[in-house]
Amino acid sequence: MSYEIYKLIHLCGLGLVAFGFGALAMRTDDASKRKMVSIIHGIGLFLALLGGFGMAARLKISTTEPWVIFKIVVWLSLGGYLALSKRKPELASKVQVVLGLLAVVAAYLGIFHNQL
Repeated sequence: MSYEIYKLIHLCGLGLVAFGFGALAMRTDDASKRKMVSIIHGIGLFLALLGGFGMAARLKISTTEPWVIFKIVVWLSLGGYLALSKRKPELASKVQVVLGLLAVVAAYLGIFHNQL
């Protein structure tokens, strides 16, 4: 597949993750809705990972570069947020702000990694 297709997959995945965060912010107690949000969030994480590694492969970027490892850590943090929000709902809003900031830094590194 082309670089543009991987980029589209990556951005669609990030959109689904953001949708999942927004739906979780509504704090529904309905188990079926929470399950659907979890599924959407998981699909978004998978697509973001697939697209990210696809772009890295197309650009011949090593996955051991520090900025790539940071982006993987952010991806793991985004995935772990669901479990944290369920077990510690009082921390969820604070962690969501931190994850938002981490996502901004990850986006910056993804865009400007050539200039670092």
